[in-house]
Amino acid sequence: MELEQSAQATVSGNATPASGTTPRVVSPQSTEEKVVTTVDIQPLLPDDEPASTAAEDGPAPASRATVLLGKGQALLNLDSAEPALQCFEEALSLEPKNAEAFVRRGMALEKLQDWEQALESYDRAIEADQSMTVAYLYRGGVCNRLQRYREALESYEQALRTEKKSQAS
Repeated sequence: MELEQSAQATVSGNATPASGTTPRVVSPQSTEEKVVTTVDIQPLLPDDEPASTAAEDGPAPASRATVLLGKGQALLNLDSAEPALQCFEEALSLEPKNAEAFVRRGMALEKLQDWEQALESYDRAIEADQSMTVAYLYRGGVCNRLQRYREALESYEQALRTEKKSQAS
């Protein structure tokens, strides 16, 4: 919201810095004073600060694995599959049975065209959570690419069964 307000103020010509920002003069030689707002973005969980002291009064902070999954997904969305994969691997080292981490790891491996490892990752996600429809869908897609059509069909059928179960409950 702070960024939106500062952007709207700049567009309307009433550029005033939002709270928590530092104004800077862009060009001291110009006759017009231009104000640019900057925002300091602090890491969610700094390495030198334990998670328990990060937020004493507010809600419990996100787990390190959850933060890594979010960071990895953002990197994956930016087509940075290698760094994303590292985030997912680290999340799995913290939570070895995290089905969502296995699915996202598989997605990163697909972008890297490492089909066999992606398939193995989806299999591990299914092993961790047999009700995860998306794992079956992605597994079916990889099997299709590998021309393992019977396995792809089985994965898609299993995805339909798990989806029907989740809708029924």
